[in-house]
Amino acid sequence: MFENIQFFAELYGFKPDEAKQKTLAALDFVELTAHQKKRPPELSGGLLRRLNIACGIVHEPELIFMDEPTVAIDPQSRNTILENIRELNRRGATIIYTSHYMEEVELLCDRVAIVDEGRIIAEGTQDELKRRSPLAYLTGSGRSNGCAASSTRSRTLTSRSRKTPRSRRSLTCSTTNGFASPPSPSTDRR
Repeated sequence: MFENIQFFAELYGFKPDEAKQKTLAALDFVELTAHQKKRPPELSGGLLRRLNIACGIVHEPELIFMDEPTVAIDPQSRNTILENIRELNRRGATIIYTSHYMEEVELLCDRVAIVDEGRIIAEGTQDELKRRSPLAYLTGSGRSNGCAASSTRSRTLTSRSRKTPRSRRSLTCSTTNGFASPPSPSTDRR
């Protein structure tokens, strides 16, 4: 596992000694230090997801895209990942987070865009969305008026801004067949 993360650090241009230090820091951050000598096939699904995150943050990016990082993992890894996401944001990273789990959206996100069939159908803060909908988009149950993020055809995209804590800005993008398209001027409201 150590070599996997170090490989990604070196891809980002870090010299071997610095890549090693970045790798150790990433392993510590995702709480995998005790497993660093294991090979990925030896890891559980939750530990593999944490390895993916370590590879993605080893270079300390300012913008991180996370597509449903807690799907089909154990509760302990889920809690670790959610806390890691909050800590990355506290450290200044902007997180674009997709999820069908409304409780995660409520826990992590300042702004929310609900996407159905590749189109944003609702966007705003959690409170704004709750005020606009008689059934409330974000209820913790993942239910709404038929086009909530719990729908199999829709995704919730969320963001936090590095420059402005508790951002008033949002970056939204839609997905079609798994490929992200850039924000359009009508949906990128700053």
